[in-house]
Amino acid sequence: KWNPMKMKTRKIQQISAVLVAGLLLLGSLNSAKADTISVSVGIPLSHQFSGKYTSSGTESSITAGSTSGIFLGLTLPFLVGFGVESYETKLKTIGSTDRSSTTVSTTMADILFNLPIPIVNITLGLGTGQTKISSTSSELGTDWKAGNPTQFLASIGYNILPLIDVHLSYRKVSSHTVVRESSSSTKANLGGSVTGIGVKIGF
Repeated sequence: KWNPMKMKTRKIQQISAVLVAGLLLLGSLNSAKADTISVSVGIPLSHQFSGKYTSSGTESSITAGSTSGIFLGLTLPFLVGFGVESYETKLKTIGSTDRSSTTVSTTMADILFNLPIPIVNITLGLGTGQTKISSTSSELGTDWKAGNPTQFLASIGYNILPLIDVHLSYRKVSSHTVVRESSSSTKANLGGSVTGIGVKIGF
């Protein structure tokens, strides 16, 4: 004989079993994230400068061209990791003047925090490092001092295989000023942002 109360109880049991299985799965994913060592490799895609170049009291915008380099990261089992970055950005123009022979080199050391969130992989980090303008132009100057920026970074990734993820990253480089050795009134603010892409592999 059909018993609606019995059918309802069975459905509740089935739903409860699915929920418990889901919670166990999420727990295992979090455990897996916490118990693995991972290595990440990435490259910069774009570099934008938000600061200005100043000479003789006149400010000009700094437009970036192509950027190339590498981001490296190591995540330890307790979800904290370390990273290093080295990349070089060619300038396109300063104001309306072509500066394609000028580059800005950046190196950074980061501390990384991986959040144990299922489905997506989120990493936050803080870094500090050095920037340097290299130019062959006597007008722009060849005697630039190094700058000392800090940065905040964040990346979000998705596992394409159980221990391999592809991620996009964003870096906000602090406002910081570099000046020429021979003319402290000639300076450039190299703050800005950097986007990148990378791959992380767990072991």
